[in-house]
Amino acid sequence: MSNSSHSQALRTQRSSHERTSSQSSGLNPEAELDPRVSTLSHVALYTDIPDATLQSIMNIAVDAYNKFVLVPTRNTWRKEEGSRKELEREVERTALRDIAQAIKLNVESALGGTWHVVYGRSFATYVTHQRQCFCHFQLDGANVVVWRHGG
Repeated sequence: MSNSSHSQALRTQRSSHERTSSQSSGLNPEAELDPRVSTLSHVALYTDIPDATLQSIMNIAVDAYNKFVLVPTRNTWRKEEGSRKELEREVERTALRDIAQAIKLNVESALGGTWHVVYGRSFATYVTHQRQCFCHFQLDGANVVVWRHGG
């Protein structure tokens, strides 16, 4: 499937996240993955990027979400699914900058150059980017925009 044919199409993937994606993303390969990682959904909303690069960026984003949201909320006393999701959202809200920073640093490390990242649940963007260097996807309902512009 060419990039232009799926640039406006929705693509849904379920992550079968392995330790190999942690190694390829530059995060600690020994970091323990929370079992909830396997249920995180990826939905590509708009892409102008090769599929392999998109998958690499999505894996990096999942690793950052695992590190800043899932691992800190793993051993909470609130085991009910609804209350745990509320706690995850609160932890995520306080870690938005850290999640975006982790994605940015690891994408730059993996792909080289200068990349920009916006991570959140309620925002709009309009950016100028290099050709074949832009993706906008959702990760468990949060929007992630990653693009390269300039050096």
